[in-house]
Amino acid sequence: MIEIRKKSALPIYGAALSWAVYALFFPLYRASHFLYIILISLAVYLILSKVIPDSVTYIEKEPEKTGDREVDSLLEFGRNTIREMQNCSQQLNGDPISEKVERLASVTSKIFDFLLEDKSSYSQIKRFSDYFLPAATKLISAYCRLRAQDTRGENITGSMERISEIMDTTVSAYEKQLDALFANKA
Repeated sequence: MIEIRKKSALPIYGAALSWAVYALFFPLYRASHFLYIILISLAVYLILSKVIPDSVTYIEKEPEKTGDREVDSLLEFGRNTIREMQNCSQQLNGDPISEKVERLASVTSKIFDFLLEDKSSYSQIKRFSDYFLPAATKLISAYCRLRAQDTRGENITGSMERISEIMDTTVSAYEKQLDALFANKA
């Protein structure tokens, strides 16, 4: 996301209004009179700038396109999967697996960034995204569903522990995949 800050125009209007009010009640015959109003309008501007906050808007960053439909669709799939992982990680905030999911999302992001730089790795990343990403996403979703249960029986606790162990292996496999991409480049 990109943050855009826009300053308010009210401090400028306040400074202009101070000129009008000063001119109504005091003369503007000497240079010292102009100096006073300049100082007053500057003070009004600075005070209003501090009091009135900037308006902040957030816009989605336009995803980069490569010009190749297949590569772009794979990149879009990767971005959506990373977004799902990050959403799930936020739901799991404080849970030990949350760090693993964040690490997985980070490595996945790096893999797709590599595709953006080097389109020749498309087939390797396509195989990766067809096999590993859906499996990892299912594991993360299953963990989220299990954690949301009110009661925790033996099966739920056992399943959550197995998923946590599998996530260690999955993170390691993702890191090896990223390393393999760079090995092919060297």
